[in-house]
Amino acid sequence: MPHLPRLVLGSSLMLAPGLLATTMPDSTIRATSHLGRPHHEIHAMGAIWLYDDAGGGFSSLIDGEGRDWIGFKPEPLADFPAAAAAGYRGLGNLVHGGEDSGVGHPGFDLCETVFEAPATLRTRSLSGRWEFTWTFHPDRLEFTMIRADPDRDWWFLYEGNPGGRFAPEKHLWGTVDAIPRAERPSISDQLREPLRRVWFGHHDSPWRLILEHVTERPEIANLWWMGAEARGQWRESSDGMLVFGFGRGQGADGPLLRGPQRIIIRFVPAPASDAGPKVPEPLQP
Repeated sequence: MPHLPRLVLGSSLMLAPGLLATTMPDSTIRATSHLGRPHHEIHAMGAIWLYDDAGGGFSSLIDGEGRDWIGFKPEPLADFPAAAAAGYRGLGNLVHGGEDSGVGHPGFDLCETVFEAPATLRTRSLSGRWEFTWTFHPDRLEFTMIRADPDRDWWFLYEGNPGGRFAPEKHLWGTVDAIPRAERPSISDQLREPLRRVWFGHHDSPWRLILEHVTERPEIANLWWMGAEARGQWRESSDGMLVFGFGRGQGADGPLLRGPQRIIIRFVPAPASDAGPKVPEPLQP
């Protein structure tokens, strides 16, 4: 499938009828195809971001070394635990359960997405119950839930592998400062804390991914590693993924976020002097 017209986010330029790009230096966004599905490809913060238009979530985040920090694959899409190496992966992965289960998740055909100049992807669910935007700035990506089903809660997940490799013992993670934490929870002992910010990395990677939930108070967050074999136990699996979620409960708790919310995502170089990122000051709610 040929690429659709490229959208260059620089000086104002009409590229094709109905397609307008305006100022955002050193970044580009274009419509393309990936995994046989319509995507938008964004070059920003030193990485390539691939957004599944019909799913409403990111299927890939490729760093400057060509390593994919998400690594979504369409098959198997939802088989436990094998999909931990394929279809469970994504960034966003917003709605779980009910008729709209899969909204915000790559691989599902429940959404439509439009580009809005200068640097926003606006996604609406086909049901009309969900609407959200992803806006790229030079130093961050901002997710905004504009309209959520009033009868259903949701969560915001990162499911993938820091540094592009399933290597839990080499993965790095931390919270509000640059000091890595030692916990490597599994499916049976998931970590749950009221976190506002978290960062991820890999011992061998020069990059860090930072997620920040911009809210008046920290929300319950959930973190663990899931293997694609051995009933989801990562220590007995050759492949799998990190599972992290703002507003993700455990077991029967399910999703916990309600209504409009805002999430900030940053992809930054790791400092040479320590194992964690220099975490920017938090944004105000």
